[in-house]
Amino acid sequence: SQRLADTRLRSSSMLWGPYEPQHYLWEVWECIRRLLTGGLAPLLFPFRPVLQIALSLTIALASLKLYVTYKPFSVDADDRLAELLCWILVLTQLAVLVHEGTYRRDSEAVGWALMGLLVSALATGAYLIYVDVKREREVLQDLVKHQKRTLGRRLSSLGSRLGLKVAEEDVDVEGPASPLAA
Repeated sequence: SQRLADTRLRSSSMLWGPYEPQHYLWEVWECIRRLLTGGLAPLLFPFRPVLQIALSLTIALASLKLYVTYKPFSVDADDRLAELLCWILVLTQLAVLVHEGTYRRDSEAVGWALMGLLVSALATGAYLIYVDVKREREVLQDLVKHQKRTLGRRLSSLGSRLGLKVAEEDVDVEGPASPLAA
């Protein structure tokens, strides 16, 4: 909260805001991870896709370990979501590695294993979406409840200042009325 109060830091708060104070530089690791897996792997190992995938898988596993160990987000649900996203990366990289390793061979067992890995990644992604939507709905419900309470108190206060009696059922909010309404 002190960080958010400092006006000099507000312009960069989107980078460090979601993280706990001791992990404010976590976004740097995220940038390095994205560079290593997306851009640097093909440069380090041109024309060697298996090594590119192996590097990406290693980075994904390292990222998973870091997320599980340090839990960098200030909200526990975000830590769980980040871990699940890392699992999706690992499963996807494993599926790509299996596919690349069996590219020229026909094997029904490998096909089923590949399909299982991809279905696992898809199911994890669907679960992530479900959990995130549920959490966001709860936050919105709390926000609406708070706004109704605030509006109700203001209406009661305004009504008392104007000499009007505002019935509680007309306000349709929860919580105590404004102290000015008494």
